[in-house]
Amino acid sequence: MTNIYDVPNSQLIEDNGVSPERNSIEHAVTGNYEFSIRKIMQEAWAKSRGGNIQLGAGLLLGVIFLVAIALCSKLIIGALFPIYLKAFAPPHLGVQQLVVVGLISRCIQMFFGSPIIAGVFMLGVKRATGAPVKILAIFDYAPKTLKLFGTSLLMALLVLLGFCLLILPGIYLLVAYSLALPLVADKNLSPWQALEVSRKTISHHWFGFAGLYFLMAVVVLISAIPAGIGLLWTLPMSLICLGVIYRNAFGYTATH
Repeated sequence: MTNIYDVPNSQLIEDNGVSPERNSIEHAVTGNYEFSIRKIMQEAWAKSRGGNIQLGAGLLLGVIFLVAIALCSKLIIGALFPIYLKAFAPPHLGVQQLVVVGLISRCIQMFFGSPIIAGVFMLGVKRATGAPVKILAIFDYAPKTLKLFGTSLLMALLVLLGFCLLILPGIYLLVAYSLALPLVADKNLSPWQALEVSRKTISHHWFGFAGLYFLMAVVVLISAIPAGIGLLWTLPMSLICLGVIYRNAFGYTATH
């Protein structure tokens, strides 16, 4: 029986000065990895300046595809449920029907969008590790669509359940599961393994992760104020922040 915490037999790329032995799932779940908000943001800012055309283009392409997937899901729902297309909440459409239709739409978006989200996340990991960044790499994880969809669906259900239980458990899981998709994409874990590894890893620095995510969101929102020009720098920086976090905890298994 295999140990889910074993490191896959692939080439490990890193440039953070930490030995490959420490960049592993086994060490990450015990909290044996570096986490400093200041250092993460400093490194991400340094890596976001110059030479990020491929990263920015890949991020933009990913956003375009996610928007297109959302629009296509509406068209599919419209074809299946014409009333829903005319008005998203008509008085004569019952609450149960609305919930079912909404869930179908969301599942369609998850199914086709999960591999894109994982691919975009991995662009940040590659930039953080110094691996080659290519625009079309956002499609590298399409063969793992079912596992990534299963991870997204299970994550959404558990987070929703957490919010139903006095909100705080939902907030905890929302942050704790944030590394699950790249774990499936990079380490080839099963959905439940990825969720548990992400949760156990992040729980050691949960408030630090929550603080970093909040700070990143504030920076992105402020940078969007002057006609959105600042997003050209802050969005790649935020993506690289995620890549640095993942690299510090797990390293990067170069399979693409």
